[in-house]
Amino acid sequence: MTYLTPSFYIIGERKCGTSSLFRYLVDHPQIMPGKRKEPNFFIHTPEYISSHWEEYLANFPAVSDRSPSTLTWPELNKNGVLYEEDVTYDWPVSGLVITGEASANTYFDVSPRLLQEYLPEIKLILMMRDPVERTFSHYRMLRRFMEEGRDIGWMLDALEMEIEREIEAMQYGRYGQLVSPSCYILKLPGWIETFGWDRIRILDIKNIGEHHMRMQTMQSLYRWLGVDSYLSESEIRYNEAPPEKIPERIRERLDSFFEPYNEALFDYLGYRLPWGSN
Repeated sequence: MTYLTPSFYIIGERKCGTSSLFRYLVDHPQIMPGKRKEPNFFIHTPEYISSHWEEYLANFPAVSDRSPSTLTWPELNKNGVLYEEDVTYDWPVSGLVITGEASANTYFDVSPRLLQEYLPEIKLILMMRDPVERTFSHYRMLRRFMEEGRDIGWMLDALEMEIEREIEAMQYGRYGQLVSPSCYILKLPGWIETFGWDRIRILDIKNIGEHHMRMQTMQSLYRWLGVDSYLSESEIRYNEAPPEKIPERIRERLDSFFEPYNEALFDYLGYRLPWGSN
């Protein structure tokens, strides 16, 4: 069986709109999804990746029979509880067809050189978000997982305790799951040095928020990916949890902590992003 090799990869970051962006992309008739949005394949050891490569490719649509592709999609209900639904996509009658994936932990947890070794022609999309909002949203997700009885790898404490524990650990080069991934500059140079600026698109979550901005963003991505122009009328926000206000004390603490990381990121990018008071 011959499968499509992914042409694009949303590498992260978690809680930055990657689910919505992926669904907007696969709404395009020339973009077929795999069976899962997040195979999380490259977090494994090089030995595992080498021996299971064909299994990874089998996640993507089969070229030989052009049968419909069914995506198993994790979604949140109105109460913020996670469930799964199957969404089926048909092959277009003719023309170029591409596929991709969105394992959003890749940016912070995977070696860029490992990804390049196996997917040397891949185009990468990196989603960012105000670091304070991303950290708070990630905490809420982990808290929800614990309430549902899911194993997250450790016992989650109160938000303020988790933040202070991770900030202290970062002083010794130990990274966690809440604060560290919001320091985007820690990993960006490695990805740019490996793939180059022309192979990576960096977006802020606000680029896919308001309708007009989202339409501009998607048209730009379609051109970059080499597929036809397409206008989707979808207004759905995928995996969007009910809103919850960030405690002001925690916002001030995180704003202060992230400021030097944000400034270093803006210097590296050559432009500022619309976060906090910027």
